[in-house]
Amino acid sequence: MEFIIKGRNIQLDEEIRNHVERKIKNKVTKILDKIIKLEVKFILEKNPRINLDNQIEVTVFTGGAVIRATDSGTDLFEAVDKVSRKLERQVKKYREKLINKGRKSSNLKELDEPKTDGQQTKSIENKVRKAIVKTKTD
Repeated sequence: MEFIIKGRNIQLDEEIRNHVERKIKNKVTKILDKIIKLEVKFILEKNPRINLDNQIEVTVFTGGAVIRATDSGTDLFEAVDKVSRKLERQVKKYREKLINKGRKSSNLKELDEPKTDGQQTKSIENKVRKAIVKTKTD
């Protein structure tokens, strides 16, 4: 996995790099293992009217999707904390989407179960009717 930290209008020291690695990189890699590239970009806005002038943008490149989270704060550590919560929520949502994509519907599994009593045909017809979503008539 490639891990890149960039800064625009700002010099990044070792303390902030370690904080980013601990808060963002470690959390994301625990949740999602197929990460190709993780890019963190810090931006310092020089406009005096902007209170939350420390912006951070985190982009996670996976095999199937690109996940991006952006937030800002009064200092760099606050911005990192905010964006890590956002990114963690998005990565969990993407992971659940991948897990649910591989699962099949439970309605079709019920049809395969054999019944031993005489009501087998009626129960199969009821299950088929429940499984049918749309019927076409001429």
